[in-house]
Amino acid sequence: MLSFLSMKNVPDKAKDYLNKALALSPQLVFPFREEEISLYQWVLAQRPDDWKPRYYLGLILWSKGRVDEAKALLDKCDAADFAPLFLSRAMLYRAADPARAAADYEKAVRVDEKTWRNWHALIDFRMAGKQFDMALAAAKQAAGLFPAEVPIKVDLVKALMAGKLFAEAASVLDTIEALPFEGASEIQGLFAQTQIQLGLEAVKKGDWAGAAKSLEHSKEYPEKLGTGKPFDPDERAPDYFLGLIMPSSGRRTSPRPPSRRSSITP
Repeated sequence: MLSFLSMKNVPDKAKDYLNKALALSPQLVFPFREEEISLYQWVLAQRPDDWKPRYYLGLILWSKGRVDEAKALLDKCDAADFAPLFLSRAMLYRAADPARAAADYEKAVRVDEKTWRNWHALIDFRMAGKQFDMALAAAKQAAGLFPAEVPIKVDLVKALMAGKLFAEAASVLDTIEALPFEGASEIQGLFAQTQIQLGLEAVKKGDWAGAAKSLEHSKEYPEKLGTGKPFDPDERAPDYFLGLIMPSSGRRTSPRPPSRRSSITP
């Protein structure tokens, strides 16, 4: 802004202000005001080869619903060394051109492979596109780079479950220690689904005791998975399967009566 205001009266100082502004990191810079469109258009005219004014102007236009114009600007930012730009462009193309989006997610990781959020975005994209083998490969690589990041571990669990590798998923869940927060339920849900699947695998092998153990285990709420046990948990799915295997497993007691909830999803 100082550069724009100084251009007429002190052009040398305006140039200095502009150089300083464009030298700053774009990290956590999210321009959105419509009034700034003309400002960034002016900056772009002064520095047509610099990707930053294109990126900033593209963000503003995107926020105003001018998606095609935003794409046109971001399409000319291939020389950027800023991963969030490629994540942003991937989001713009994710629905209309998945192949183009995939390339940008991959480039975001290459530009900054030391930030777990870039890997998380890539894995999420692969999972959403049912590219489970690629998601699993990326999740394993990310887990090696960020062994303490819970979101990456959750990504790995999801990818393992998609590949029906339930025992491995259960092992990863055993290492997760998530801080509790209001509304947290995803990780415990994955835990329950994994244990139910292990129970069903044991049934196929005729391991009735092992199946019963896993199904009972699925009803637990490990404190380290980010959520406490609700007052009236929905345990109908494991109870249903326990009821089916009861004659073969030798259980003499019936599982607790099922909840009256409408969904059987654990």
